[in-house]
Amino acid sequence: MKYLIILLTFSISSLSFGQVFSELIKVVADDRDAQDRFGWSVDISGNYAIVGAYADDFGGANPNMGSAYIFEKEGIADWTMVQKIFNSDQDDYDRFGWAVAIDGDYVVVGAYAEDHNVADGDSQSKAGSAYIYERGGDGVWDEVQKIIASDRAAGDEFGWSVDISGTTLVVGAHFEDEDAGGGSSIYNAGSAYIFDREGDGTWTESQKIVGSGRAPDIDFPDGGGGDELSDLFGGSVSISGDRLIVGAHHSDYDEAGGSPLNEAGAAYIFERAGPTWNEVAKLDNSDRATEDRFGYSVSIDGDFAVVSAYSEDQNAVGAATMTNAGSAYVFERDGGGTWSQMQKIVASDRSPGDRFGWDVYLDGETLVSGALETNGDEDDESPLSNAGAAYAFSYDADSDSWIEINKLDASDRQVDDELGVSVALSGEGIILGAYQQNFDETGATDINDAGAAYFYSQEECTPSSSSQTLTLCAGQTVEVGPYTYDETGTYTDVIFSVSGCDSTVTTNLTITPAPTSSQEVSICFGYAYEIGGSSHTESGVYVDTISNEEGCDSLITTDLTVSPENAVTQDVTICWGETYTIGASTYDAAGVYTDVVTSWALCDCTITTNLMVQLPVDNSVSQSLNTLTAGSDEGTYQWIKCSPYEEIPGATDQTYIAPAIGQYAVIVTIEACSDTSSCLYVDILSTPEISIANAFTIYPNPSNGDFTISIEKPISTPYEGIIVNPLGEVVHEFQLKTATSSFNLNNLPRGVYVLTIVGDDSAQSFRLIIQ
Repeated sequence: MKYLIILLTFSISSLSFGQVFSELIKVVADDRDAQDRFGWSVDISGNYAIVGAYADDFGGANPNMGSAYIFEKEGIADWTMVQKIFNSDQDDYDRFGWAVAIDGDYVVVGAYAEDHNVADGDSQSKAGSAYIYERGGDGVWDEVQKIIASDRAAGDEFGWSVDISGTTLVVGAHFEDEDAGGGSSIYNAGSAYIFDREGDGTWTESQKIVGSGRAPDIDFPDGGGGDELSDLFGGSVSISGDRLIVGAHHSDYDEAGGSPLNEAGAAYIFERAGPTWNEVAKLDNSDRATEDRFGYSVSIDGDFAVVSAYSEDQNAVGAATMTNAGSAYVFERDGGGTWSQMQKIVASDRSPGDRFGWDVYLDGETLVSGALETNGDEDDESPLSNAGAAYAFSYDADSDSWIEINKLDASDRQVDDELGVSVALSGEGIILGAYQQNFDETGATDINDAGAAYFYSQEECTPSSSSQTLTLCAGQTVEVGPYTYDETGTYTDVIFSVSGCDSTVTTNLTITPAPTSSQEVSICFGYAYEIGGSSHTESGVYVDTISNEEGCDSLITTDLTVSPENAVTQDVTICWGETYTIGASTYDAAGVYTDVVTSWALCDCTITTNLMVQLPVDNSVSQSLNTLTAGSDEGTYQWIKCSPYEEIPGATDQTYIAPAIGQYAVIVTIEACSDTSSCLYVDILSTPEISIANAFTIYPNPSNGDFTISIEKPISTPYEGIIVNPLGEVVHEFQLKTATSSFNLNNLPRGVYVLTIVGDDSAQSFRLIIQ
């Protein structure tokens, strides 16, 4: 088959410094309900985004169990919810979805108020946990593991913050008390835990980290006093490759460990060397002040890090005090590994109470900062209390500074939406959470604090329309974006490019039928019929495509008949000394032989021969006068005259009495094998070596059949008389008991007969002639 892939070119404006982000789409949960807080947490990675709804109730009987929603991008403005996820062991008030992070095919979700261990036992109130999900080949995100701290304890709130980068993730437990070794307890000093994915896919805790400057709260070292909660290290975390940053926004001391200022805040940067993460810097802001809460949100990417201080009051140069206007600080790592503050950034339209820096996110040379309580829209008009907004900044290499690109607000902004409570950035895309927004995506249904999220993009493109006319051969296809066609017709498709710019393509497709032919083919068993790139060995009907470089491929239908296997098994017996020949082979020994006999006209035949060789035939003969006896006691016998050769009719017994002088032999046959004895000479009138001690007279001889025998001497012991015809057959027997005896042979035909008289261990023979 030949495949034709059509590549389409779209008109996409290139990104340049200062290009603004524009709102693309608003999304809400498809099962939204009052006070779900959808949008409290968000993250984005390429074409996937996740939105947390920590207060999703799953019905009134299960308050605040929490959930999260995964969205997938198609095109520039086509973000679609593909799955809702929640923890497999959910319980009331788990707060699943309080923190979310996504990177590639992995998602981690924090449930800081979850109580149980990985086996859903050992309940410890608000010990906290996190859940890891993996996207399978079918596009479904499956929970693969629940993780907890190795030294979990009640109230730690493990899962308050989470982040993931590749095969490493970090989870903050801002209320945890002990140091990395499990000692030196400081009330709510906080910690973070690092997990790595092993080769078998299991995520394993590899290290617990704490800040080197951890210290008790300066006013309430043992807790108490409302917000006096010590450092809260782990309140925010961010990881990028071998670098991570952890916020401790209640820290009271500067990076040198002095100058205590209540809740001024701090942040810590760690770098990985081999398997170990080492603290390389403690950061504080150059104009730190009481209750700045520096470190409330942190983000790191490459050589840049950003740390927010949402309660900070001064502008970028330390003037124009506005309570809780908020700010953020960008730090840069130099070639020697030292991190230094390079710039303080604030909103261009800053106002008291904006809380700029509530959440910050850094990706490459772009960062975004949420200001959830700002009132004005992007033009600083139409004030709506706490509607919220966010600000995008871009790094300008020429001035080595970060410059505000634009302010982002929601097209349907309302009072108390608090847009910017969560922010995330990936490439040219931004997602902002508005966890108190009430309306659905069309603005029709009002549900209190159901929540929403908004996608923004820097991409700009001009949708294009194009057409193409194609003629293809049958079996070929045309691919237009994700669509594939193989039939004649006109097709109109809307294509999404990687950048998201829609384009309409009209394809006029004509499919030319393939030339066809048919044939009948017969082959012998064991052979193959080759056609095109196919090989067929069984009977059947086959359709094969024959490629033609100059035109369309041909379709050939072959009705193939494969002759049945021609195999024969035979049992063959040969006589001793014989050979058996089959095909080109000759055998003379017993055994099993397989031969392939080839025929030019027919199919080969496989012949299996079970060859047996019969033992030699016993052809010995013993002789007593004219009585001949074959030595073999088995088989059949045929006596013959030797010269000239003549079979003697009826002479088929083991013993033969020769009636006349001559040479005689016997043919002995056992089963299929015969052998002939040596010729023996018989002379019945010769004087025996031992003759009977008496004289006999036979008269008349010739006669008509009546004969008389007289004996010269008296008989003490009877003699036996045997008369044999010319065939050697015994035709009459009698005993001689008296001196004279008569016998009648009138029943015999005329001819010459032999009379043998046996007695005294000797014998004499006489001719009898019947006329």
